[in-house]
Amino acid sequence: MMSFPTTNEAKKDQYVGQTKQNVGQTFGSDSLESRGQAQQNTGLIEETTANLGGLLGGTVNTVGGVLQGTLGALGGNNK
Repeated sequence: MMSFPTTNEAKKDQYVGQTKQNVGQTFGSDSLESRGQAQQNTGLIEETTANLGGLLGGTVNTVGGVLQGTLGALGGNNK
């Protein structure tokens, strides 16, 4: 089964990345600033992936429920 990052992990990367970026700007460290921006971008990508994973999981569950209901109705089980 596919593993998706959690939104908590994504938010952490965004927060830490933003903090590094701010500290880098404050102290004139281009390296720290750019590492922070990269980590923040990674967090945004992880958040999008986590949201898509949730959507995909919900869609699979919905389709499974519809199929199960349809098969049950065809078999005479209307519950």
